[in-house]
Amino acid sequence: MTGVRELDKNLIRHAALGSLFAFLLFAAMLLSGYRDGLVKAEESLVRIRRNLVVMKDSSEELRSKKLLVGSVVPAGYKARSNMEMMLVSLENAREEIPGARLTVTDFIEDNGELGLPVVFEFPVYNYYDAVKTVGYLEEMSLPYFSPTGLTILRAEGTGVVTGRIEGSFRMPSGKIGAGNGNRGD
Repeated sequence: MTGVRELDKNLIRHAALGSLFAFLLFAAMLLSGYRDGLVKAEESLVRIRRNLVVMKDSSEELRSKKLLVGSVVPAGYKARSNMEMMLVSLENAREEIPGARLTVTDFIEDNGELGLPVVFEFPVYNYYDAVKTVGYLEEMSLPYFSPTGLTILRAEGTGVVTGRIEGSFRMPSGKIGAGNGNRGD
């Protein structure tokens, strides 16, 4: 019977050691999975931080482009049609160029642009005034002025010098940023 008791004790010891080993093995597997999860979470956090920097840079770039567009687009752009914007610019140019006579033809649309052909004839008193007039037209942004010809003529007999600038006011035929295909005219 002592042999049976020894056998029972050894069996209990082996069962206890086996259970302990199984528990330790289960704990090791659980900790390994937990460690892998932590590593993946840390990698995700690093990727998120990196993406935050990229997103911040992108939003700053978008903000600067929005400010740039805002500086180019004139006041009242959304409230007026493109044709109205061109006529307002034409009137502003007429007021800015003293003594100017304007010849305007009908609106044209070509390659997604709306155009208003115009000829400015103005007295030239000195070189500076002529350059200032050309510079004013060239600096316009929306609509912009696209010159096709510049002529300076001196009338025989009277000596009066006249400048003539041919070109057209141009702008996209649709509203900028509309994104829905609506035309602004």
